[in-house]
Amino acid sequence: MRLMYDACIEAARDKSSELYLANGLRHTGAIHRCYFWAGFDGQRPVTVEPGTLGYAAWRAGLDYKKETIK
Repeated sequence: MRLMYDACIEAARDKSSELYLANGLRHTGAIHRCYFWAGFDGQRPVTVEPGTLGYAAWRAGLDYKKETIK
């Protein structure tokens, strides 16, 4: 879980990563990206369960949002 969390945070900091489209907009073409951006938006997907990779991506989104508003 920690590897997924760390990978999402690192990807969010890199605007050329898989979390972003070439034009800089959010990329949501996979479930982990959807969970990350839902967390960033403060939404909790119904299907996200603690102890899953999706949950780690969602938590990373929540925490990255906090990092960006410092």
